Formats: sequence, structure tokens, C-alpha cells
Amino acid sequence: PNSRMDQVRTLIRTEGKPMALADILKALNLEGDEKARNSLRGSLSGYARDGRVFTKEDAPDTFGLLEFENKPAADKTE
Repeated sequence: PNSRMDQVRTLIRTEGKPMALADILKALNLEGDEKARNSLRGSLSGYARDGRVFTKEDAPDTFGLLEFENKPAADKTE
């Protein structure tokens, strides 16, 4: 299925890292559409809260994928 959530998952997976909601909306040609912004924010937050597919990152309005959590981050330095 090519639902909006599937599009977002594919987009974040292709990007390879969490994305800000503004960047997701821009990539989906939904910039400036407040209804789409609020709907997508609510859906992504709900999925993340339920531990399904998406994660809510520490940065404001930024979402990643659960599958990223199981991958070692090569660019992390401590």
C-alpha cells in the first residue's frame, strides 16, 4: 500500500536518519498545509507512542524509524 505513513517510512528509510517534520512535509510537497502538518504530526506521534514503526527523537518534531534503533550508528563518537 502507498499510504501517507508508508510514504513517510520510505522517505526516512531512504534518508537513513531521523527527519524533522518540516523536511518530511517538504519532501511530500505538503509544505504550508497546516491540516496535513497536524494530521501527520498526530499520526507519527501516535505510532511512536505505541512503539510501532516510528520513533520520536529528542529534537522537536523529529521522527525516526524503530529499525534504526537496532543498527549501530557508525557516526556516533563518545
